[in-house]
Amino acid sequence: MKIKKLCQDELLNLLNSKFGIPMKYGTLRNYEKQKLISPPVRGSGYGGKWSEYEPVTVAEAATAWRLIHGKYVGDAEMTKIFSGKLPSLNATAVALARAMFMEKMKESGLMTEEAIRKTNWEDLQELKNYDKGFLNDRTGYQYLVRFIEYIWRQELLEALCQCERIKFG
Repeated sequence: MKIKKLCQDELLNLLNSKFGIPMKYGTLRNYEKQKLISPPVRGSGYGGKWSEYEPVTVAEAATAWRLIHGKYVGDAEMTKIFSGKLPSLNATAVALARAMFMEKMKESGLMTEEAIRKTNWEDLQELKNYDKGFLNDRTGYQYLVRFIEYIWRQELLEALCQCERIKFG
């Protein structure tokens, strides 16, 4: 079964109605420029210009928006660290986390829920083993980047599960 690609209006409608994310055209274009989402296939013809997005872009856009706006779901330990309010993340940091995630998925050859959960579990164990008493500028930066990538994957999994419940054409 071929999965239907989404036009810009369909993508924004799903984000607004199913995810409760008030995204507009300009935000979507900015997310693409900032490499927060996969670029669409573009073309033009008799009816004018068009863009087609892969359905996974809904999950990517939802994930990026949640991280940038501090609306992601953290675990109890994370929430405790940040005194109950999770921080909003910089778009550059989110784009870096997405790029690292995509590289890992390319290496494994799979972008399945099982592959994402496996790399998340492995990274979580590694993150918990960092000796926070010995974090210097370099290791602190590495820890932070890995942590943001971990959060990206957690949120992407949640958004993908939400997308599973939505019928795509």
